[in-house]
Amino acid sequence: MSLGLLTKEGMNLVLAAAILTIALNPISFSVARPVAELLCKHFRFARTAAARLDPQSTMPDEVESKKLLRHVVIVGYSSIGRKVCEILTKQKIPFVVVDKQDDVISTLRKQGLVAIQGDCTDPATLLQAHVQNSAQLVLTISDELESRKAIAAAKILNPDIEIIIRAVTDTEADHLRSENLGIVVQASTSLALRIAQYSIYSFTKYSSGGHSKRKEEEAEEKAKDMLDDLVADEERTVEKSTQHERLMHSSNKPTDSMEK
Repeated sequence: MSLGLLTKEGMNLVLAAAILTIALNPISFSVARPVAELLCKHFRFARTAAARLDPQSTMPDEVESKKLLRHVVIVGYSSIGRKVCEILTKQKIPFVVVDKQDDVISTLRKQGLVAIQGDCTDPATLLQAHVQNSAQLVLTISDELESRKAIAAAKILNPDIEIIIRAVTDTEADHLRSENLGIVVQASTSLALRIAQYSIYSFTKYSSGGHSKRKEEEAEEKAKDMLDDLVADEERTVEKSTQHERLMHSSNKPTDSMEK
């Protein structure tokens, strides 16, 4: 302005633009990830543009090969996915977790679990999770469209893979069942347990070491025993939790005025 290169009106415009962009900055950061995920979900060019060389998007070399053969691929590490992983770990059944969040994958790897960061609808991500060699694909995510795309990609890589799908609503469950896309488990308080039970049962059959009727029967019997023990443990946990909640409720019972 002192050199006469910028007028007072121009200075006001620069100042207004600076204030506006500073105000919009936190909003832009908050919507950036959802917008990026929306674009990647619907447009191939967006998925290509978002692809990057990330160590967490590739399978570490130190993972044992036996953990990547006839294993379970779990998509989504929400509360449901976490519970399934806990039960499979307890039963010593190998699995690979696929999730979009970098921090989730980083935490899982620090815990010694096998995990891959990436989009479950991208065949490259599924290949890194060794879906082509897996026994099952467990979808714990709540997005039906994303689940369908993941199933389509997995079926191309492994036509014989068994699919276990989470359904949020009755209508969604009916649609998935009518199309025979896989074993459909509806959302409920016992969802994670039911998925894990089916995984244990099926994995034990696959691990029978042969195809004779006797060995299959032995595997099925072993799986049933494992499930009985698992259900008994879960029922005891639920009973203890229920008793605790009842005690808390009785000790904090509201007065008549509060109830009104």
